[in-house]
Amino acid sequence: MGFSKKGFIGAIGDDLPSLIPIVFALLIFFSAFTATLAIYNSENAAVQTDMGMLSIARNLKGDSLVLNLSQFQERCDNVRLPNYPYNFMVAIYGAEDDLSTVVNDFAESRVTMDNEQGSDNFLEGKIGTSDEPFLCGYKKLGSKDFGDIRGGSNNVREEYTLRYYPVAVQTEITINGVDYFVIIPGVMAMILW
Repeated sequence: MGFSKKGFIGAIGDDLPSLIPIVFALLIFFSAFTATLAIYNSENAAVQTDMGMLSIARNLKGDSLVLNLSQFQERCDNVRLPNYPYNFMVAIYGAEDDLSTVVNDFAESRVTMDNEQGSDNFLEGKIGTSDEPFLCGYKKLGSKDFGDIRGGSNNVREEYTLRYYPVAVQTEITINGVDYFVIIPGVMAMILW
């Protein structure tokens, strides 16, 4: 018997032409699965960020009526207790204000662990004898202020999310020497980075 048998390559060699499409199909399947999983994870992270913003906003605005600056600051202190994976700033504007300046106002403001320094455009309330802005912020330890990431000296730009929520603010006005409490409409602007 000789080696004259034609066409027989071996057990795997005969099946090789049918294995190539199967391996190619598996490669396409797992590539599509990986891409779908990556898209799902990025969308899930965006939804988690939005849910975090809603939770913070709901705690700050309560039933959408802010009685005074002390109440707002108390709510702000309660919101700051948990550790968040992101930074945020919240300020209340009067309803008549031009909201096109919100991002620039937040970029000019600073959040520190001791106090906040806000823009002149923020609605103000009285604490004792001084007027202070309705401003609340949270900054992770070691992170940069919003103004620094928005194009500071290093021209570093990160993504941020901006949302608006309607609120009503009780304020005191004096008419003919008589003090009145009135409710004015406002807009709570929240930025997260």
